Amino acid sequence: MRRGSGYSLIRHRWEQSDQLLADPALLEAIERAFCVASGDWFLYARRDSAGVRPASLLAVTNLEIRDNPSLPPWELFTDAITTSYSGILAAITGGQRAPGYVVLDVDTRDSIYAHFRLYEPEPGMPPSRQEIAALAYFGVEALMSGWLERTAAGARLELRLLDTHPDGSVSLRARVERQLNDDSRVAFLEAIAAAAKELLSTHSPSPR
Repeated sequence: MRRGSGYSLIRHRWEQSDQLLADPALLEAIERAFCVASGDWFLYARRDSAGVRPASLLAVTNLEIRDNPSLPPWELFTDAITTSYSGILAAITGGQRAPGYVVLDVDTRDSIYAHFRLYEPEPGMPPSRQEIAALAYFGVEALMSGWLERTAAGARLELRLLDTHPDGSVSLRARVERQLNDDSRVAFLEAIAAAAKELLSTHSPSPR
């Protein structure tokens, strides 16, 4: 017996009622599962105009804010909680534009935590082994985490792509950096979205 799992994002709504329309996402998830079960990652990429291929489930976990009190203050660092949370949302948006991954929204990620009675994860703190194990249990194969660090030149952003393991450990697959020269929230959010898209686009999952 061959088995395969497939995931997708619900992106459509009914025009009149504005209710979510799950059918396109279900079809995409089923096609991805068939690709995995058959061992042919290009089963639908060759025949379907949508080019459906398997995609790994990924969660954005945290963005640590590392200030330097010896440097002039930046609002991005003084309002660390807002910066961290908005950065996570921007990374999710950027990651969802990259092929090869299905990036969980925050509510779905937190519902997985809640299933294991892990509540109120801190956006600026790295996930615990229990949180990582919970995500891995539900099929999350990769994580994105990172930090924003104050430097003399401005600020340095780093995002990391990590593979999860059932015991709650992770292994580094890739990283990407960005330099910020101004204390601009708009520039920060644009930079993190672009970095997330680049990180996932250039490090797609390999065929299993």
